[in-house]
Amino acid sequence: MLGHRLTGWAVGGSALVLVVGGIIWFSQSPSQDQSADLSQAVPVRHAPLVTTIYPVPGACSEKELKDLAYLVRPHYGRSKVPISIVYHSLRIWGPDVPFELDPAFEQAVPGTRGKGLFLRILTEHAMYQTYSQFTLDQLLMRSPYGVQVVSASDGGWGKEWGSTHFGKYVQVMCDLGVPSDTLVTLADGQQFALTAVITDKCRRLTLYDELEWITCGLSRYLAVSSWKNRFGTQISFDVLAEELAKKTFGEGACFGTHVPLALATLLDAEKQAGGLITPATAELIKRRLAEYVQRLIASQHADGSWSSDWPTGSGRAGTTKIQSLVDNKAVNDAITATGHHLEWLLICPPEMRPNSEILQYAITFTKRNLPRMKGQIDEDFHTILPATHAYRALVISTGRRWADSKWLRLGTAGH
Repeated sequence: MLGHRLTGWAVGGSALVLVVGGIIWFSQSPSQDQSADLSQAVPVRHAPLVTTIYPVPGACSEKELKDLAYLVRPHYGRSKVPISIVYHSLRIWGPDVPFELDPAFEQAVPGTRGKGLFLRILTEHAMYQTYSQFTLDQLLMRSPYGVQVVSASDGGWGKEWGSTHFGKYVQVMCDLGVPSDTLVTLADGQQFALTAVITDKCRRLTLYDELEWITCGLSRYLAVSSWKNRFGTQISFDVLAEELAKKTFGEGACFGTHVPLALATLLDAEKQAGGLITPATAELIKRRLAEYVQRLIASQHADGSWSSDWPTGSGRAGTTKIQSLVDNKAVNDAITATGHHLEWLLICPPEMRPNSEILQYAITFTKRNLPRMKGQIDEDFHTILPATHAYRALVISTGRRWADSKWLRLGTAGH
């Protein structure tokens, strides 16, 4: 069992209210006007559902994966490790990968090599403080509903160094298969089960938030189909699916590619567990994903890629997207769109996705063009993020769930 710690803050605060006759100060708890049941944990599974992978036979050899591994090594220079790098690295290499850190990092906390450091950054405040804290003092804080993950969407100075999207923390924990009773430790030493983080996300969720990542996480952790948020509004997976299905092609982060991933993940969770969504909602998801597939068939470029123009469905009529080795934006956009689309297509059963030839074209494009991002990745760690999605797609296309950590050393040695 994993024993892990996390960060904490205290939530509370004062509000300044201007009224006729003067200024009144008052303090109000966020849960003051809520029903008592909101302080109770939402029922969760002990182990999250494992998303099904449908590989593409012969798509990628182990040698090709080894040769490309060096590109997506955890790259952060000699400074703190951004949470975005922690997330994306874990989704490739798994929870226990023995990352080889810069000697300066190991000197700060001796003996941390090879002991699942990146997961410990997310679950132990001391590790977060040593390796990731920059402008954000704590990644997690105590809240009236459990334990809150501080994210960039919360606003305020320094929050951009927190969790990159609402619900991303829970999604990554699902991807890693972290049990819900895993302990996290806050800055004051208090320990809570991961259930407290999941419950807090349920209570904070509104339909105005980014729904893509939280849907991927909650659909695999929760043992119920609906729950109340902190405003007393009933939220359900049926409602989340309807909201996601309404989004136009390309709407959302990474050219809108996280929307079909969320829908495909929810549908897969329903197939495994049952009772999360109604049959009508399942059919809605299937129809919407079929529309995405048709758009991708129409928009694939001659080189096998998709790019930022995929929502227009004009790829086959256009020219090859990447015209020059120095056209960094074109490379980045194509790797971003192609890698992300492959990720969700590979968790769809064959009858729900394009034929294997289209997938193979996209996989071949990815293998050939990932090396062209090396210069960008070496210069700016942000560029590694789309590259990790593309590399992860290659890994899971073979049926593997994780890349082999030995490939990091093999790949680096060869370049």
